[in-house]
Amino acid sequence: MAFFSDSDQLYACAKALFTQIEEQDPSASDAILASRLVIRLCCTEPHAEFTLNGRRRPVQITYGPAKVRPTMDIELEADTLHRILLSELSLKKAMGNGLLKVRGPVWKVTVLADVFYRGQAIYPQILKDQGLSVEPNGGYAICSRTPRKRAGSQPRRSYTVRTTSAYCGTSGVATAGGRR
Repeated sequence: MAFFSDSDQLYACAKALFTQIEEQDPSASDAILASRLVIRLCCTEPHAEFTLNGRRRPVQITYGPAKVRPTMDIELEADTLHRILLSELSLKKAMGNGLLKVRGPVWKVTVLADVFYRGQAIYPQILKDQGLSVEPNGGYAICSRTPRKRAGSQPRRSYTVRTTSAYCGTSGVATAGGRR
């Protein structure tokens, strides 16, 4: 189940986040301005678009489809953006796992790191202000690798999944194993 119920809720959180970042630390957008990039964040589940125009000071942010052509397109699920802003997932790891797809100058995606870093400090409070829950892991399943041995055979890798009650209704543990 997606964290945001609809795109309006996602837009409200993003608007509050970018506004507070700009008010509290205007230098957070300096990297975007220096790169002169137009970055479009295209979220799915629910669908939403944010365009950050770094060609003019101050950085102009458009919520929804923009007329300006982006130099970098970043496609990700809204839940991935949520996890990055909660510091549960790093930008680098999201790219490496294919959760964040970049079209354009990939090496310049790090210009968003400063904005995300500033946003991580503010984001939990914004969720509370919007009436959304802030759990330690956002109510997602936590997957941890634990090597287990079977008697008389080769060791096999298994995965333990622990779920929290936020989305599942109850807590539970499930294990799955398999040979590689």
